[in-house]
Amino acid sequence: MKLKNILLVLFTFSFLSVILNLLTNTQINILSSQLSNLNNEIIDLQIEKEVTYNLFQDKFSIKNIDELSKSFNFVRLDVFTIKSDLIAPYKILETNNEVEVLSYFGK
Repeated sequence: MKLKNILLVLFTFSFLSVILNLLTNTQINILSSQLSNLNNEIIDLQIEKEVTYNLFQDKFSIKNIDELSKSFNFVRLDVFTIKSDLIAPYKILETNNEVEVLSYFGK
């Protein structure tokens, strides 16, 4: 009687283990297929993004804008920038202190 109960418990645990393993594998397969579908959609969207970007670059490139301006008889004006303050960058303006240089042979 006792051996029968032990064998029944072992059979039940092994059966439940197999069933649990099958259910886990089916869930993993479902998630894997969903993930592959999402990856395919991402790839399609990236391709569409690149095509849209290339069309944008073609439409609004400097060459195309120049051609459009020539077709509307626009004249390109030269632009000169004049800097009024010609102070050197990072120049010490407040004091004329000597800069101390530390080296092996210096003071």
